[in-house]
Amino acid sequence: MKKRSFAAFVPVFAVIAAVVLVAVYFGGRRSDAFGKQPETTDVSRREPAELEAFLAYVAKGKYMQASREAARLTDPDARGAAGTVISGNSGDFESGVTAAVTEYMVRYRIDDGKRFLEGLVGLGIDSHIAAESERLENYRIYQDAELESVVLSETLENIYTHCMIAFPEINFASSATYRKCGDDCLTPAEFMYLLDSLYEKGYILIDANLLCGDDGGIVRTLMLPKGKKPLVFSFDDVTYDSRKRGTGMVDKLIVDEDGYVCTYTEKADGSTVVAYDNEIFPVVDEYVRCHPDFTFHGARGTLFLTGFDGILGYRTQSEPVDAAEAALRLDREAEIREASKVVAAMKAEGWTFGSHSCDHRHMTRLSADEFKNDIDTWLGEVGSIVGETQLFCWPYGDHTDARYGADLRRGELHRYLYDSGFRIFFGCGSARYIAGEPDGLGVFTDRKGMTGDVLYYIEMGYEQYRRDYLYLIDPDAMWDPLRLPYKYMPPYKTR
Repeated sequence: MKKRSFAAFVPVFAVIAAVVLVAVYFGGRRSDAFGKQPETTDVSRREPAELEAFLAYVAKGKYMQASREAARLTDPDARGAAGTVISGNSGDFESGVTAAVTEYMVRYRIDDGKRFLEGLVGLGIDSHIAAESERLENYRIYQDAELESVVLSETLENIYTHCMIAFPEINFASSATYRKCGDDCLTPAEFMYLLDSLYEKGYILIDANLLCGDDGGIVRTLMLPKGKKPLVFSFDDVTYDSRKRGTGMVDKLIVDEDGYVCTYTEKADGSTVVAYDNEIFPVVDEYVRCHPDFTFHGARGTLFLTGFDGILGYRTQSEPVDAAEAALRLDREAEIREASKVVAAMKAEGWTFGSHSCDHRHMTRLSADEFKNDIDTWLGEVGSIVGETQLFCWPYGDHTDARYGADLRRGELHRYLYDSGFRIFFGCGSARYIAGEPDGLGVFTDRKGMTGDVLYYIEMGYEQYRRDYLYLIDPDAMWDPLRLPYKYMPPYKTR
């Protein structure tokens, strides 16, 4: 039998000691000297449940969550019991408190973080609480006080991609599977390279909503931490539709027991994979925890959702996309409930949501009635889940097409989008561009794609791509070795 060190038993001893104290605490409160039940307030009735939750987290080794429960305790006896556990596990709790403070920082909940730390004073780790209070205050100063003005037209990077190729070994197994998402998406290794490159070059994530003022007009300058340049991140579709199943993407996003978003995938052999490192959203969440100066006021990025086959891996749409999906006889209301949990968890992390139309069609080719029906359907079936948004992204970046006499950045249909609540409109273009809309209704900005086909175009020497990308990335360093067999295969859109 493998031996365990004495240190491994310390949490167990602490939990046992606390259980004894809690038993005494609960027992001592059952009646007064005359055998009567004492009167209790709502707060005192909550104490036993909160102390039990505290102990449960300690037993699981979840010291960040346990510290949060301890900070909520107000009864002296309950705090004494918790203090005994904390003193016996001071190193673990100090790490847990540091992790909790980081969470408050990167979610831009500075005041909540202060209250959390104040609630832990007197529980055995006061010197660490003082140090964390100083760290939290320094972060507040970094985010709110030591700022400088940046001109968006000169500094903004507006970058988009699609969902990750979560399982490159599956997607790159054949050209048939590669064509499903290889051109449009990045692997985990490629995306991590991109994050590191942007961070090292001084970019900081900002909320896309900052591009538009309260008056609906363009914002030309922002106040950001010194030395930082604004970065808007967006991610298209996030449907995980049936066409992509088994091609290397995850099946859906889920929320774990602690409220964090992760991925769920059922493999071909029937096994399931729950992961935090194979999709953009949990990866970015973890990255900002490791680099809190990579986010401004808790920003992450925007999911531009379609709705033709639901959202986030859930079939939330009113009609099945095909006969195979209809045969599953899914409970739409249950799908909406699960998708709503993911949306709530992502919003809590700082993610925002926008429209990418419902059916992801070339909107320049739609009749006025088709256009309006698509927008109305998105608002009814997706907007009803994600909430109000002023962010709209043109599918394919297609807003103007002389062949169809379409100029959707002005006129009746643009007014329809504006009247539907949209104020910031996103196109596709590798050069930096942000301007007011020509009809005065909102703001327009182009987005720079970061995809597999971009790596190809740079490799093939396309001058526009070399001009607009090489100051951000080194493609030779970014290429995932698993993708190399496709390095010289033209993207499907050019074939």
